[in-house]
Amino acid sequence: MQSDLRNAAVAQESYFTGHESYLTIGGEAALKAEGYRQSDKVTLTIEHGNTADYCMNAIYAGYGTSYKFSSTAGDPVEGSCP
Repeated sequence: MQSDLRNAAVAQESYFTGHESYLTIGGEAALKAEGYRQSDKVTLTIEHGNTADYCMNAIYAGYGTSYKFSSTAGDPVEGSCP
């Protein structure tokens, strides 16, 4: 999960370079267009994104604990985006 979030963060930054805004809710397909490859059994969701920052959640099926990646924090941590 944590590596998925780091890889998705790279895709977010790539998207930002061309669009001057981060992807927001429902933009997961566009992450894939930027090179993100989701691991089996991991569900990644973008919780918010704008011109300044973003936050994404990931959960592994059967694990129960979610991790979040906030662009302002810069590292995956246990929990969910606010």
